[in-house]
Amino acid sequence: MENFIWTELLAFDNTQKDMGVDAYLERIGYTPYGISLLLSHPDFVFLHKGMDEDYNLFRDICSRQGHPGNEERARQQWTSFELKSLVQCLQKKGIKVFCSVFATHTFDKYHTEWASCDDNALIVYNSIGITPGMQLISRLKDGTYTEDVFVSQLERVMVDYGFDGYHGPDCMGPGGALSVTDYSDNMIAQFCMWVGYTPNELKEPLYDPSFEFKYDVEKLKERSDYIWQNLRKEWVDFYCYRWKVCWEKIIKVLKKHNKLSMINSANTKADFEAKYIYGIDYRDIAELGLDYILVECVAANCGIIYGGHDYHFDFLTTLADTKAMMPNTKVIYLHGVKDVVESYDLLRHAPSRLEREFFSLSNFYYTEKAGEYSRCADGFMVCLGDGIKSYEWDFLRSVWQLGYEFSPNKLSDFTWVWCDDTMEGLMDEFPKYGTWPGFKQVSKLLTDYDIQISSVARVENVPNLKENLIVPNAHLYSQKNLDILKEYKGGVVALFGDFSEGYENSEQVCQRVGDYNLSCVILNGNNICTSLPSVSNEFKDIPSPIYFWFMAEYMTITEDFWNKVAELLKKYKTSPVLVDDYCVNIYGDRVKQDDLRVITLENDEYIRLALINTKDHYIESKLSFTEIPTKVEKKSGFPYTSVTVNEKGEFKCGSGQTPLHIPPYGIIVLDYKK
Repeated sequence: MENFIWTELLAFDNTQKDMGVDAYLERIGYTPYGISLLLSHPDFVFLHKGMDEDYNLFRDICSRQGHPGNEERARQQWTSFELKSLVQCLQKKGIKVFCSVFATHTFDKYHTEWASCDDNALIVYNSIGITPGMQLISRLKDGTYTEDVFVSQLERVMVDYGFDGYHGPDCMGPGGALSVTDYSDNMIAQFCMWVGYTPNELKEPLYDPSFEFKYDVEKLKERSDYIWQNLRKEWVDFYCYRWKVCWEKIIKVLKKHNKLSMINSANTKADFEAKYIYGIDYRDIAELGLDYILVECVAANCGIIYGGHDYHFDFLTTLADTKAMMPNTKVIYLHGVKDVVESYDLLRHAPSRLEREFFSLSNFYYTEKAGEYSRCADGFMVCLGDGIKSYEWDFLRSVWQLGYEFSPNKLSDFTWVWCDDTMEGLMDEFPKYGTWPGFKQVSKLLTDYDIQISSVARVENVPNLKENLIVPNAHLYSQKNLDILKEYKGGVVALFGDFSEGYENSEQVCQRVGDYNLSCVILNGNNICTSLPSVSNEFKDIPSPIYFWFMAEYMTITEDFWNKVAELLKKYKTSPVLVDDYCVNIYGDRVKQDDLRVITLENDEYIRLALINTKDHYIESKLSFTEIPTKVEKKSGFPYTSVTVNEKGEFKCGSGQTPLHIPPYGIIVLDYKK
């Protein structure tokens, strides 16, 4: 497990000889594998002067967006020599040090910015025009590509400061939803050169300094509508190409100096959405030799900032999706803790969400070629690691230990099968039907039903598996890969997709959704078909969401379909622990139990049971066991008393036998003997 910390310079103290490194490590109580220094403004790279003489760093490098400070100290004025000393002091402790900068532009708020010299360097939205953000893949007025300037300067920065790696965070690939950006003249010129011709609708330059944001947004919207309606696939493929070229240059120069590379995932999105909405295909980036991808699966952060839909399982399946897509790249996840600028604090305001998220993300598994399990997450990155007290670090370390200490050799109930075939198929099919990608289908089963899916495997590894299989969008598979599934003998195979002809000797649930024959097919089943009434498909081909906390629009799928599918899948459950449909509360009331989810991990001696609360209040739990446990050991901090289980499968607390309350949006972890 590789533990990283992402932090501003506020974590350290340049009044100390060692830049405050010893004090920081004493406070956190361990030595992290790596630290990514959030130096915030891209001018840390673009305006790097070399190291011939010491100079003051800009205010918005000393703290993100130049904010005044954190819980511990006010923003300090750092110099270039002090920063290099900090890097060296951290490395002496065996810590790998990365630098990271955002694609920020503040219209010269704190210093004269590099991008102010050329409007082409700034990103353009169809509803605004020029925005306060950089477009790393733009072409400047003199014909130079912005990425070439950046890479040239990045090489100097990496060598001069001695960083171990470069971390490309938000908007350093990609820079915004393609339905709204970037429709600037320079990106349109690049696009037309790439497709090999210029449509009449794209010939007119729109840049006009007389407008407040340099573009007539009505004409800009007409331009974007034309592309989205007529050249959408080409537009997506073009951006995938440009980001691949950009990162090829970055990774090449990093490898030249034996430096490591890391990139953030596309604003919380899984594989298909990353490509379709943001225009980046991380399979391309992985092939370049990328060392790390940092997956932005920060459901707890979104939950306490934006409310509404609970993204917990959506982002959990996003992590698994990313690992299956990039099995040879190290995958780490963003462990949201606190952020002064983004104004959230899970540590103090939602610790139960933090515990639930960390355990879940740490215990989704990837099934290797030989059938053995490895965690989808090779590690995690604390975000952000400044202003945290010693006792709070103690709590975090206890959460980490609980998440990573158990190694299972058996998982329940189904393994999710992932295949490259579905990506291109969805690119063609989604605009027509709004087809659900795999991560969304698996998330639905995890979110709303007692179907345990704790592992993912690539289709080529299926012959060595030993679990039941869930196969989303199987109708998009090649015949070769479908044959692998049909020949599988290790368990039940559940295919999801548009199956017009169905399968012989199979049990299935079908519902016609517009022109799409939505089906769940159990291969080699009982030759029973449950056909639900047809419904209209209310999906409308509308622009993708601008902001990462919004979900894309998808096909209408009725709850009747999912209910019947869940009934079908539950016939093949392998978990020794089942969630009962109803529980009896402290008052003796019979209550529908639709808010409890479980994760069961098994080894030769114990079953580790994680009870997950999906509600904003305490819930009780009642479970059914194939065999009542002989011994229960509480692993979580809460509840602060002993836990037992009676002959009815009810967990009780302490000698008073009070019900076990699972914290709001929280988790309780228990071990019991088989």
